[in-house]
Amino acid sequence: MLFSDEKPRWAPKVSQTKVRLLYDRDAQGIIDLELIDEVGWALWERCDSILIVTAAHNGRVLCTICGTVIERQNPWSADEIVECAKCGWHILWATYHQSYCSKQLFGANAVEVFETYHETFPRAQTTQEKMVLIDRLIHAFHISLKADIGRPVAANLIEGSLKDIMHFLDKLTSGELSTTGIGDSRTVWKKTLAAADWSQVFIENKDDTD
Repeated sequence: MLFSDEKPRWAPKVSQTKVRLLYDRDAQGIIDLELIDEVGWALWERCDSILIVTAAHNGRVLCTICGTVIERQNPWSADEIVECAKCGWHILWATYHQSYCSKQLFGANAVEVFETYHETFPRAQTTQEKMVLIDRLIHAFHISLKADIGRPVAANLIEGSLKDIMHFLDKLTSGELSTTGIGDSRTVWKKTLAAADWSQVFIENKDDTD
């Protein structure tokens, strides 16, 4: 059997520079509709990729040609051939897995966060609605069934290592001139971070890296 050359393509992480510029302009009272949409839709595309990868990892692969959902028959086998009965697209599971491995595209315990943004951002009408959705998304955390606080979802969405992301989020500001009134998410983020056992090293060493 010949394998399809059409491998899945995933949305890249969003630039820290673009996100920082978005917040800087908002804090100055500048409404930049183009930048809001650019960042907002880039995050939406990244969430889209995360949701597709997570579903595939759990046994439901989306055909890259026609969009048909393919149920994997042998989810524990790397040698399984995933094939779409509708259009004939097919790929070795090991190849598919390699396409997203180590790219932080698995949603884990934050799938609901990604789903919420994926569903609501396209319906947002005003700049305030869009900025609030962006703000809530990048300041959310992975939360386990035991209510344990995991890493910030921004590590799945924004360029940089986990350490880079932690300091990046910590320094994002919203000023008194904010056109959208954002800021509550950052306050909640800092309180949530302080409550996470694993974050203590970051909190203790933050001043050393400023």
